[in-house]
Amino acid sequence: MNRMTEWLNGLTTKLVIALIVATGLLFVLRSCRVQQYRTDVTKMLADAEKKGVTPDIILARMDNKDSSSRTEIEPYTIAFGELQQKCREPRADLAVMAAEIVRYERRSDAQTTYLDGLEYFSAIVEGEFERFPARCTEAFTDHIENYQNEDHQKNKLKSPKPKK
Repeated sequence: MNRMTEWLNGLTTKLVIALIVATGLLFVLRSCRVQQYRTDVTKMLADAEKKGVTPDIILARMDNKDSSSRTEIEPYTIAFGELQQKCREPRADLAVMAAEIVRYERRSDAQTTYLDGLEYFSAIVEGEFERFPARCTEAFTDHIENYQNEDHQKNKLKSPKPKK
């Protein structure tokens, strides 16, 4: 009986260590995936800006809007203008942050456009700070962390409860 208890304790310890390692690996993989997405969007924006295409036009194209139509681009330009008045970051960085917010919104089954993302990000910044221009990266980071915490809580609720 004593041997069995020792064996179970050793097994439990190994399982806990394995779970900790697996959780760490998942966190690293998730961080790499997010960083890769940001890098891809940033590269796309940089390439487009070299060609003279502004971030508002890029986000409009990502929403399948006709970039040659001034009426379809104007809401994006206005939203960028409002956001840029509130933020110190360059337009390309604001576009990446708005795109990331849209990506998280779409993960929760929301039909969100990039224009919605710009307006939503502007509202987040408006609620976060009293003085402008501000460092909008802080508001963005807080918002994404809240999403990740909500995802973690949802996954916790979805996981089956162990049987006793």
